[in-house]
Amino acid sequence: MQSFTLTRTDGLEYRFVPRNSSGTPAEYIRTDNADLTIGWEPGWGWCARDPGSGRIAGMSLDLPAALQGGQPPRGRWVSAKGETSYVYELRYE
Repeated sequence: MQSFTLTRTDGLEYRFVPRNSSGTPAEYIRTDNADLTIGWEPGWGWCARDPGSGRIAGMSLDLPAALQGGQPPRGRWVSAKGETSYVYELRYE
């Protein structure tokens, strides 16, 4: 399991690291806020959940869940919080 970054189109960057290496499927936590996680969701694939509401708040734009593998897919991701949404690029370190 590798660490990765999500880089927003304006340059803001968030780093995610594995929560543990033995869990299957894995969960990744944001290094500056461990409440923000990316994990596997049946039917949705790899996605982020809003820690307050539990709603899905971010996911891959480029790869449907059926084609995603054992880790969050590289490429464009989108997030939404209320009326605001952002596009990110997921890159492995």
